Amino acid sequence: MDAVGRRAAAGCDDGILYLWDLDGGPLRRLAGHEGFVNGVRFHPEQPLLVSGGQDHTVRIWNSESGELLNTLEGHGDVVLRSAVDPLGRRLASVRWDGTVRLRGVEEESDP
Repeated sequence: MDAVGRRAAAGCDDGILYLWDLDGGPLRRLAGHEGFVNGVRFHPEQPLLVSGGQDHTVRIWNSESGELLNTLEGHGDVVLRSAVDPLGRRLASVRWDGTVRLRGVEEESDP
């Protein structure tokens, strides 16, 4: 759920992220991951949505338009969870093996 309780998102095992307006119903389907989607989190202040997946990536989406803004690769394993710090500057992702990666929300992908 977003910071103001207006929208909710969920990832599914088909690689699709579903976004809902809690007052009006389904908003959109965000396709991009291959395999299941985990660790879906809204940015605390910006219209951003972060998701991790079986495809070893973290993806950053515009939660209003549905546009895929960035794909962060280089995890080397399934991404189980993702989180954005309360100030919205840092992104954490946790791999299947328990490794945690920290990076800036605006950083580019690394190999």
